[in-house]
Amino acid sequence: SLPNVANAETLGAADPSLRHVSALRFVVDLLASLTASDGDGRVVVSAATKRPARPAGGAPARPAAPGAVAPDIRDASIKFLLLNPAVYFAEVLRDCRAVILAGGTMEPVSEVTSQLAAGYVPPDKVTLFSCGHVIPPQNLLPLSLDKGPTGMELKFTFTSRTNPRLMDELGAVVANVAAVVPGGVVCFFPSYDYEALVHARWAQTGILARITKRKAVFREPRGTASASAAASAAAAAADTSEEVLRKFSRAVERARSWGGGAGAGAIQSTGAILFCVVGGKMSEGINFSDDLGRCVIM
Repeated sequence: SLPNVANAETLGAADPSLRHVSALRFVVDLLASLTASDGDGRVVVSAATKRPARPAGGAPARPAAPGAVAPDIRDASIKFLLLNPAVYFAEVLRDCRAVILAGGTMEPVSEVTSQLAAGYVPPDKVTLFSCGHVIPPQNLLPLSLDKGPTGMELKFTFTSRTNPRLMDELGAVVANVAAVVPGGVVCFFPSYDYEALVHARWAQTGILARITKRKAVFREPRGTASASAAASAAAAAADTSEEVLRKFSRAVERARSWGGGAGAGAIQSTGAILFCVVGGKMSEGINFSDDLGRCVIM
């Protein structure tokens, strides 16, 4: 993947291992990927997103012409996607006496083995072992909401999800969940931009204040790899993902005894809520066990 060069210079702040890597390294990696001789590779080019031009102060700029927009090169990228990894995985199978694949998101396993090992490893040489879910079925309650508390349809398409009324309806759902679910609640948004937009809307309308009456609110910090220099500096001064997770855990722990501690007529804090992003640091490898994840909202 070839990110914008200006963004590549900030990758060291997001990943210390890349701190001394030149931005040209990404160009070299892309060119190396393009030398693949098989036909299973694809090149995906994402053009710069056109957005209304804004000055540094944040106020809308006066367009040079009606509807004038400025491209945001931070969104531009060139990616090489390998659709069939079996060609390269075959080298591993040939050189190793035994190969162990371990993971929590490999189902259906039959597809994994057929894609990676078919033609290279006989079926009788493949051994499968899987464990059951750590949570018993009776402790899980999956729910799908198509309408909010006022009856408005929860239709989060790309064109409709910025509708202020829809964001308010979502806020009412989250506020109601925060009022009745004890412990920790984790809410995942599709992107950092949308999380920031919704958070600003809820702060403006008072929905956020309604949520904080019941739960302490924490937000996953935005990664600096796709941020501007000013945003990167602000992110560096903010809490890291690990620090936010520790504070979230402590807030849930403090509210573990939900029945006591509040005076007469006072609203008792029931825990904490964490706003995360799908594909972000907190969406992979984090174990929101027990009280940390009594409810997950997608």
